[in-house]
Amino acid sequence: MKQASRSRLWLGVLGIGVLVALSASAEDWQLKGKIFGELKANRPVGSLNQDDYKKASDVSGIACDRGEGFPRLCLIVDDEAQGTQLVTLTADGFEAGSFIPLVHDVFQRPDGKLKALDFDGEAVAYADGAFYVSGSHGRPRHEAGKAGADPAEQDAKAQVSRRLFRVTLSPNSVDPSAKLTGPAPAIVESARLNEAIAAHPELSDASNAPLVEQGLTVEGIAVRDGQLYAGLRAPVSDGAAFMLAAPLDVLFGEKPLTSRLIKLKLGADSRGNPRGIRDLAPFRDGFLLIAGPAVDPGDGAVSAGDYTLFYLVGDKPTLLLDLPAYKAKVKPEAVLPLGGTGKTIEALLLFDGANEGGGKTVEFKLP
Repeated sequence: MKQASRSRLWLGVLGIGVLVALSASAEDWQLKGKIFGELKANRPVGSLNQDDYKKASDVSGIACDRGEGFPRLCLIVDDEAQGTQLVTLTADGFEAGSFIPLVHDVFQRPDGKLKALDFDGEAVAYADGAFYVSGSHGRPRHEAGKAGADPAEQDAKAQVSRRLFRVTLSPNSVDPSAKLTGPAPAIVESARLNEAIAAHPELSDASNAPLVEQGLTVEGIAVRDGQLYAGLRAPVSDGAAFMLAAPLDVLFGEKPLTSRLIKLKLGADSRGNPRGIRDLAPFRDGFLLIAGPAVDPGDGAVSAGDYTLFYLVGDKPTLLLDLPAYKAKVKPEAVLPLGGTGKTIEALLLFDGANEGGGKTVEFKLP
């Protein structure tokens, strides 16, 4: 689908029928500005200066303030950053705007040096005037392969990741280039998603295990009808991935904790290993879902069909598209519906392992 047609993308989206794959295009998504990644060494925690940050290379989530039309105001997150960033989505690409710090945690190493701790931000959602940003709620990704890694530092990183944030922007506080020009966002932090995870033995038993041992990690969130849905990359049990659903007013309130688990069969990757959930995004009556390896191979190889796009309604996933192998160590970790003309629907993929998300479009089709 050509970029010039994107201003008309949402004509005919709400057709009825089962979704059928059309193609996986490789159109590059344009970016103006800089997506923030890891804070550089010896730079101030919470800085708003883009020069204090490396360029993002591990984009892991995005959500926008509406599901159709342009422009849209979005939040994007890199899992090495200590916050999230405003971006404007236009018919032609992104414009990167203001960075919003969410955590300010540091760890003092035995030599006295201070290490800024990211919160392993993996997922973003939007509903009813607020954005939601979630950490992985798990252990650091590569701790098992780090010789001499300090267990105390790894534990501190894990604790930082077990947070969920609600970010609410004041009206007219963001300009068209996604820059904050008004009051600072209202940020509310919650640990109750972690409490909900701990209430389910299938998840709590994996909550403090490393990822290479099917340790728990949340990689996608979405909101529908007052419920927050958290999609887990791992653990996978008996070939089924987990999605946890909990009411928002419970996660950000004092009501008794309630949640439920949904088990999804998402098939296997090219090595025969079961797939977990790598992202969720609201779409029509359900969600778009990226499924991918629960545990990446040691060499970071990515084969065609390792990652797959599903349409999920209830607990019934329908396969849309087996994704190609874009590049070794480049993993689709965020999906955003763009729209469609006629029966053709287009979505944007963003990647962990690519420069500033390395966005590419994919298309699938209504019958």
